Amino acid sequence: MSKVLFLVACILAGGKARRLQGMVKSYILIKGQPIIEWQKKVLEIFFSKILLIGNVHHPSLDTVSDAYQDTGPLGGIYTALLHTQSSIFVFPSDNPFISKKFIEHMLTEAKNQAFDALIPQHDGKIEPLYGIYSPSAISAIKKQLDLQEFAIYKTLAKINTRYIDWSEEIEKTFFNINYPEDILKAQTYARTYVQ
Repeated sequence: MSKVLFLVACILAGGKARRLQGMVKSYILIKGQPIIEWQKKVLEIFFSKILLIGNVHHPSLDTVSDAYQDTGPLGGIYTALLHTQSSIFVFPSDNPFISKKFIEHMLTEAKNQAFDALIPQHDGKIEPLYGIYSPSAISAIKKQLDLQEFAIYKTLAKINTRYIDWSEEIEKTFFNINYPEDILKAQTYARTYVQ
């Protein structure tokens, strides 16, 4: 599959990780390799450009600092859209198990639909940190930020959001590290994970 030129992959890395004593999630070692390297290896298959949004740095990736501080992932999405002026596919910085099959599915769906946001869902739950966002969503997101309404689902309710069903390996696809025990779980997953 050729790399997607109209989409920029954006890793949301602006969190403070308070439950992990401020640990930089992108550099947590999983099976001896930082999460950012796990992600980069998969994302560069599909995307010609990968950005880090937040305060994390990597020698071969550009970092863009949040335009709005302390506004959570919504602020990161806004920053990415504002900076790129193109559609973006966002991913959280704390999931090393990005699925090629999932990315392919989302990219295929993106070609067939008009939307401000394309969001995966499963079992009645949405996963907005793994969504594709269009520049057409910028003004609505900025309005929510100015109102200090940082919950992403509130923004999604006000724009043209399309939801895509995904039911394969849900726990790994949408895995994230919030607590020390999640790092141990990630080490277990990594033993059988195939990128």
